[in-house]
Amino acid sequence: MKSVSEAPVLSSRWQWVILILGLTIWLGVQGYLILTPVFGRSEPPEPDDTLPYIARTARMEKCFWGDCLALKDLADQFSGPAPSHEAATYRAWAATIFGSNQLGLSLTLLTLKHFGIDFMTGYRITCVFAVLLFGLGFACLLTVLWGKPAAGFALLLLAFKVFPDTGLNFVVPSNLCMGLATLMWARVISTNGRALWTLGIGSVILIAFHPIGAAYSVMAAAFAVVYSGIKFSRRTWASAAIVVLALAVALLMPTRIYDISQYFPSPGLTEILRHAAFSMVTVLVEIVRLDAGLYGLLPLFLGCVALGTVFASPVQRHRVSVFLAIYSVFLPLSLFYPPRQPGDTFLRLWIPAVVVLFGAVSMAWWTTSAHAWQFLKSFRVGASNGPRPRIQDSWPLVAAAVIAGYAIQLSLAGAEQVDVISQHYKNRQPLQVCAGQTETLLAAARSGDRVLYESMMLMQCYFIKGALNLGAVYYHPVLKETVTETEWLPRRDLRFAVAYNPLVIHPTFEGLHERRWGLSSPDFRFSPLIGAKRHGPILHEDGIAVNRFKCLDVDWGRGHSPRSMTVLVDNPGSESSMQVFPLDGSGLPSDHRTITLKIPQRAGQHLSWEFEGIPNLEERTGKKRHNIAALNIDLTSMHPATRLRLRFPPGNSPARIIGIRFDDSQLNWPWEHRAQLIVTDKSWDIGAMVFSFDPVKILPESLQRSDVRVINDCGSSVLLEIVASESELR
Repeated sequence: MKSVSEAPVLSSRWQWVILILGLTIWLGVQGYLILTPVFGRSEPPEPDDTLPYIARTARMEKCFWGDCLALKDLADQFSGPAPSHEAATYRAWAATIFGSNQLGLSLTLLTLKHFGIDFMTGYRITCVFAVLLFGLGFACLLTVLWGKPAAGFALLLLAFKVFPDTGLNFVVPSNLCMGLATLMWARVISTNGRALWTLGIGSVILIAFHPIGAAYSVMAAAFAVVYSGIKFSRRTWASAAIVVLALAVALLMPTRIYDISQYFPSPGLTEILRHAAFSMVTVLVEIVRLDAGLYGLLPLFLGCVALGTVFASPVQRHRVSVFLAIYSVFLPLSLFYPPRQPGDTFLRLWIPAVVVLFGAVSMAWWTTSAHAWQFLKSFRVGASNGPRPRIQDSWPLVAAAVIAGYAIQLSLAGAEQVDVISQHYKNRQPLQVCAGQTETLLAAARSGDRVLYESMMLMQCYFIKGALNLGAVYYHPVLKETVTETEWLPRRDLRFAVAYNPLVIHPTFEGLHERRWGLSSPDFRFSPLIGAKRHGPILHEDGIAVNRFKCLDVDWGRGHSPRSMTVLVDNPGSESSMQVFPLDGSGLPSDHRTITLKIPQRAGQHLSWEFEGIPNLEERTGKKRHNIAALNIDLTSMHPATRLRLRFPPGNSPARIIGIRFDDSQLNWPWEHRAQLIVTDKSWDIGAMVFSFDPVKILPESLQRSDVRVINDCGSSVLLEIVASESELR
């Protein structure tokens, strides 16, 4: 049998087969992880991160020089000192529209827009290309470091990986930058540093996509210098000089119209050190939380890495050792970089290093498997033609079996994480901003009108969909007694307001920024350092999922006497029913008058119910007519009750309540009667939650004396028109 350093060499055809097979599996599994949330919801996943990137692209298209009225207004509001750290933080997050660290992504979306593809669809198309970019980049990097067979097996293992924090789950400029960097590194390494044009053009592209591209470019220059043997030829010097020039341009030239860093206070040395320590703890917690699918049993993982490194050829060992040595310089330094999220830079930067380490694991399995196969062949040949191989020569068979078992266990644990995380981010922060709502605003607004935005994310959605040319006022209660409240809210040209539907704001969200309203990531491993959030918005995009709650009470009060109530239901599943009965003043059933409302079954793409008396249904709900059932309730038989209970069907019905309206209202929810909805959660620790549909109460206190009416309430947001009172007009 050959020595362990002389692993059998497959034909070129079979090497390509293994590589392509591994890449195909990676694309399939990771495509499911990344694209399920992208195409399975109305707005992009993690809207607090993705919407600012798309909004900046809209800004580049509509007002490259920042001359749109909305941007001028926000810049004026945020120019003065903030009264508190909390107010500064809220203003800073609202100012993300001014950032400009994503030129590459913006140019991509603008190019797609040139062909008639809107920004949201363009982002989804970019996500598809991103999956291909990540897979191709990892395949090329692994191939030049470990060879095609090991690269193919490594991709098979990496397919079932969920990286912590941003990971590969979200297609953001930093990840696109990383994918491009792996391609550039692969080219630099394969040419032993003699890749002048790749370094020059690649560095410019990386820096255009994200600031982290500067780190990737410096690493590429270091690879070029070291892999060339540090001969410092004219070509090597030219390559390094191009990278330095690209970095200088990025640092010295104005790369942004507005600098978002002005809204964040510069940290001092003590704060940077504190941040580094906190980042280290965060990194450890995040890695340990996903350890079962990420690396499994740590001693076994490290043993496989060491074994794979031993089995590698001298050229491979040199390339890998240089790669990891240079990486080991940048990773610790990233802990001291003070972004707004501890450990964020480290967890973005480390992914290629993990990919390379799994190349070593695959090298160990591929080499031991090849020698195990040789041992079995020699055992069979020896049985017929000579002495059998010695039992001590069977160690490759044992090692291959152990590594195979480790790989299978790792992949099974990772597959569970892939599925759970994909569904988690499909349902996390489930917002929907209807195109019809922004169209209503643009049709009703006059030139110079201003819009009050009570949400950072809703504001960005409106900017993306065309509201940049209208004035903008951002307000949150933490900005009370600031220039926003004293100078901007009293303006007579503040004619509209945009806010969340009350059902979006769960009681447990009190005191949290809207970025923190999402559910916590699944607990694959419990850690007391992770503050879990178990509750999301009541309204999931545009509806209340009946399988999450026990019942819903509608209380319209003594001042109103509606004749009928219509419940709009979206039911993609089988037929079910709701029980409806009146309640007395104490919230108890007043008598035995119970109505059973049948929720029809959806039959393919056609439903049998009619929609007479519900004009503009598609515009108001954002849904096609064949997806909605209108269930009517005669309230005259319930008199004198002013409160009605809808007891939801038991079990796991997929039906959703997407509207409750009285009489001939043209809105989805009971704004005109200023009703209250009381939702009772199935969780024992939450119970009943009260939500007021009085439009005045949505506005800041200083505007609650104004006349307000809701003009569109489809989706997760509400568009209101503000009419100044007579005293204000005088």
